Amino acid sequence: LLETLMSQLAEHNLDDTQLTVAQYVIGNLDDNGYLRRDVGSMSYDIEAQTGRHVTTRQVREMLDLVRTLDPAGVGAVDLRDCLLIQLKRKDDSVAVRTAREIVAHYFDLFSKKHYDRLCAALDITPENLRDAMAVIRSLNPKPGSFIGGDPAEERTRHIVPDFAVDVEGRDITLSLLNNIPELQIEETFREDDAERPDATSREREASLFIKQKRDEASEFIKILRMRQETLFNVMHAIVKIQRDFFLNGDDETLIRPMILKDVASITGYDLSVISRATAAKYVATARGVYPLKMFFNERPKDDEDTSTHEILAALKAVIDKEDKRHPLSDEAITSMLAEKDYEIARRTVAKYREKLGLPVARLRREL
Repeated sequence: LLETLMSQLAEHNLDDTQLTVAQYVIGNLDDNGYLRRDVGSMSYDIEAQTGRHVTTRQVREMLDLVRTLDPAGVGAVDLRDCLLIQLKRKDDSVAVRTAREIVAHYFDLFSKKHYDRLCAALDITPENLRDAMAVIRSLNPKPGSFIGGDPAEERTRHIVPDFAVDVEGRDITLSLLNNIPELQIEETFREDDAERPDATSREREASLFIKQKRDEASEFIKILRMRQETLFNVMHAIVKIQRDFFLNGDDETLIRPMILKDVASITGYDLSVISRATAAKYVATARGVYPLKMFFNERPKDDEDTSTHEILAALKAVIDKEDKRHPLSDEAITSMLAEKDYEIARRTVAKYREKLGLPVARLRREL
């Protein structure tokens, strides 16, 4: 999706600042093509990371441009917005106009399937509504997913780690397994014929064109390097927080409570930046490859430093030792965990039991 949208930017005559902003907006789209950040936050981040003063108006202008790119619907802030972007590109017809009216003004009724009320509100027949609904159903609620590999291929693809953690004694070494080659601009494109006093108008025109492309390439390389720096800094913060786990192997009970805000407090990055930097990323250790999402888990209670992984392990240990003919109730499990200094509510026990795929007492007895 990123490459597809970036290539479309080349068709627009953007100056350096506009190109930087547009590329940053595209970089903030999620896998489905939605934008989860506001223009104010992006304006602040662009200035902080590039040193260029960028107004919210400039970001809004480039966001509007991105929303005109293909696939239709990218740059939307929510489902309703996504559908409206696509409907605006549809050829005009009665069904399309009705579909636009439904999504724009009656989205709640549509989402709750109150079709009778929709007909009354729009003063249309059920047949008209059926035609409009057919138009809406033809839209793609996840335009970013339109670009990608075969789902079957995705299920069978090999996991390629993004990071490697090596441990020697009490020392931890973090490496970014960079599959991106070191990029640089070819030397011949660094020359500037436009400055030659004897240059012809055609040579000057060609030189200005090359300069524009050279600047675009330089900006692209800069953005890639910034991305690599962000990935490394985020992973470095995770290793710092989860140091005990990496030092002591694959014991998940050693994973500390950690949420996006904990990583943000170390890196200074926005939560959405950290979320994207860790999505579908993996780290290789001497004992295996782990998804980064495994290291994120909340505290069952705000004033405790016990992780969800630790309590899940304790819960599983209790159930593994129970008499299968007389399975423990959630209340009994709660009491036994309390004896081990895990003070959690009965409903939390039920939630964790379901998370582990462990049935209730009655079903465990039947099994």
